[in-house]
Amino acid sequence: MASESNMEVPREEAAASQAASSQRTSAKAARNKRKREVQKMKKVAERSGLLAEEEALKAALEANEAELARFDLLDDEDAETAATDQKLNDHEVLESAKARPFEVMSTEKKGFGLFATEFIPKDTCILKEGFLMKSSTTHLAQEACFASLSVANKVKYLALHALCVCGATSCPEPMVNRIFNSNSISLPPPRVSASSQESQPTLFATYETASRLNHSCIPNVGYGFTKKTTDIYVYALQDIEKGAELTISYDTKCVGLPMTRRLYLNKHTGFWCECWACDQKRATDAATLRPHNRVQSMVNAIVRGSPESKVVRSLCAAERDIWKSAEKWGADARDDLDLRLRTSRSKIVLISLMCVTNTLVSDVDKGKETQIMLDGHRDYLKRTDEFGMSDLAIEAYLERRRPRCQSLLMQLARELVGPGAAEAMAAPSPRV
Repeated sequence: MASESNMEVPREEAAASQAASSQRTSAKAARNKRKREVQKMKKVAERSGLLAEEEALKAALEANEAELARFDLLDDEDAETAATDQKLNDHEVLESAKARPFEVMSTEKKGFGLFATEFIPKDTCILKEGFLMKSSTTHLAQEACFASLSVANKVKYLALHALCVCGATSCPEPMVNRIFNSNSISLPPPRVSASSQESQPTLFATYETASRLNHSCIPNVGYGFTKKTTDIYVYALQDIEKGAELTISYDTKCVGLPMTRRLYLNKHTGFWCECWACDQKRATDAATLRPHNRVQSMVNAIVRGSPESKVVRSLCAAERDIWKSAEKWGADARDDLDLRLRTSRSKIVLISLMCVTNTLVSDVDKGKETQIMLDGHRDYLKRTDEFGMSDLAIEAYLERRRPRCQSLLMQLARELVGPGAAEAMAAPSPRV
């Protein structure tokens, strides 16, 4: 009997060793799958010519390499669960894509676009899709939302087109913000009671497929949103022939003569419109886009009638709600920077009261006080960050704030040594 019990111990150890080996194998397989996804995205980008610049691809690869390194540190059980969830999500997207009456294709001048693969009757629901990232125009909140995405969703996001509208030779704006500005769709403002004094930020969302819809001043599809989940529903506004491109209106305020519309779009979105309406010199007015505006009521009716309607979903519930905490963090960060600005202004005023004004402007011009303010703000950001923000993203955010902070302090210093010193001391501190 003693010999049999001794034999059972090695058997149990062997079984445990085999289970651990199986878990490691699963984790390795999941990691290899992520690598294959990155390579696949690279090949698709090279074929389509979407990434004319290598910057976007480089950012995508670097971000995914960092995520893959972090993925290796997960427990084997977590890694296996993540791989299973992604497999189920990929299957759901694939099954939904089979029924789509369109395909994503590259265009000569506009990157990717959506083209009908069959005749689409008017009022057909073409696409129902969950958002990929939701945020306001606050750059810090956008970076926080992106940092919270899974590896697969970061790859999808970074594959979207990035258009720079600042006009600088070397765009200082991070890739995450450029992509969001180029692909986000404005969401309807939330309903606020008349008694509420809180201002609600304007929110935008990006979608893996819907964000690839290109603009036309007279579009053939329109879209609406569900209230709770911000799913986008895309409907045909007219009969659409096979092979035709599906287009939306980027801005319902963009009406009038072709040149007026082109100048408006070039100013606000950074491109020169070459849609068929502009080429044929067709004028538009509010009535032209009225069918586009009625789609929201169609979406509301559909959602009420079929609450279980399937939507292509890329995010889990936790990822979909991360924008709320990201927006709060962005607002708190702005309050912190405003507080530091007021402190710096008080120090400069104190120096002027001590009659040390002969070198006040030159001292402020050196940027030492601005650097002290931003260093403190950096410490605050790193201390309160719950999203895994990279040091590069934080530094980029601080550098965007530096010119404004320096300008405000310099303006105060010049006023304090001039005839309007008393008014400058009494003036409230502006917001950064």
